[in-house]
Amino acid sequence: MTKALLHRGYVALITALALSAMLTTLTVVAAAASTFSRHQILDFEDYIAATHQARACAALVLVHITQDPFYHSHFKHEKVQLGDKAACFIDNVNSSTNYLEIGASSRMGNSVRHLIIRVKLTKDLTPRIEQWLEL
Repeated sequence: MTKALLHRGYVALITALALSAMLTTLTVVAAAASTFSRHQILDFEDYIAATHQARACAALVLVHITQDPFYHSHFKHEKVQLGDKAACFIDNVNSSTNYLEIGASSRMGNSVRHLIIRVKLTKDLTPRIEQWLEL
């Protein structure tokens, strides 16, 4: 065998190893990107679920206020069970002259949502939402 034939074999071997390394790197990067995007989607779903749970707590307080205009939460950070795995918290119900400020929050996964609603009680004690702030 001549040296030229031996060098061709090494060149082919080195080329195959280089291509193999590049394809392996490409596969690992694609898998990592897929996993990252999957986590982003799950975090966004948790964000939406936490938002709806906080809104449900605030709506529950509004129902209580409609039934009893002098309602206030009995406990600071009162937990409201919305289902088997879902819960939200009524953080506070502060009252001032003709106004109520409702604070509600929820946590789902890594997402935490806070909701503050300012409600004005009309002369006939009907609640009217003045401000709705989601944090």
